[in-house]
Amino acid sequence: MSQNKELPLVVCSVDGALLGQHGRLLACDELTIRLYCAMGGRFSALTYRTPQGLETLFPGKNRIGPSVCCGGSLVYSPASGLVTYAARLEEGAARAAVRDALDQFPEVSAQIIHANGKVYVPRGNPYLHAHLREESIGCIMAELEDISAPWVQVRFHGSTAAVAQLEDYLSERSYVGCALHGIRPGCLVMSREEATPQAAFLRLCALQKVPPEDAMFIASGREDLPVMELAGKSLAVADAPDEVRHRAAKILWPSRDGGVGEYLYSLLK
Repeated sequence: MSQNKELPLVVCSVDGALLGQHGRLLACDELTIRLYCAMGGRFSALTYRTPQGLETLFPGKNRIGPSVCCGGSLVYSPASGLVTYAARLEEGAARAAVRDALDQFPEVSAQIIHANGKVYVPRGNPYLHAHLREESIGCIMAELEDISAPWVQVRFHGSTAAVAQLEDYLSERSYVGCALHGIRPGCLVMSREEATPQAAFLRLCALQKVPPEDAMFIASGREDLPVMELAGKSLAVADAPDEVRHRAAKILWPSRDGGVGEYLYSLLK
């Protein structure tokens, strides 16, 4: 193991590649990521979690580098505790969409993510409560009118059927600059149209002064395919979907077996 070896920037889709179905960071992955960074390597996350949710996974300011949060709506630096990029929603359109959703679908909750990374909730429900508990994050309860702009993302939580109906309802209306997409059953996300993982990946590379073709990306799901096209070398965990594994230059161990940690350790040898 050589400290003089130049180590690449590794960007990892942590929600699937590190957490997987078990929903937690394995001790072997955590220790190896810490070692990789201590030896001069750079490790960044790409996640749908908020900055607070990222901090619960990687506590400590010097653990990992600048990372993509909220699926591309934010670039957050754990070292400084600051958001370095925020894809801001158009205030009038976003506020109108949330108001319409809460008025028409009383069983659906709304989670508003501010440009500073804080989470506000104008109305909750058991689905949102379960999500916050899963990420181990808190929120600020407030009336919609009292939640100041700028916002970067809104997440609607409810039953699968209710959220599907909400998506149909909002899709039939015009909210300038707002794009809708689901990240899992029962959760509908509204963000800026250009707030994509691939755009955030390019910003992340530019922030760290690393050309995308010199960066490595570890993929885990179909949503990672556009980023795989940009990275110099793309890898995938063994439990990724077939189309993701077919695009990868190397297949790692499954997420449940610490595939990311095993690969990082191989880079140190």
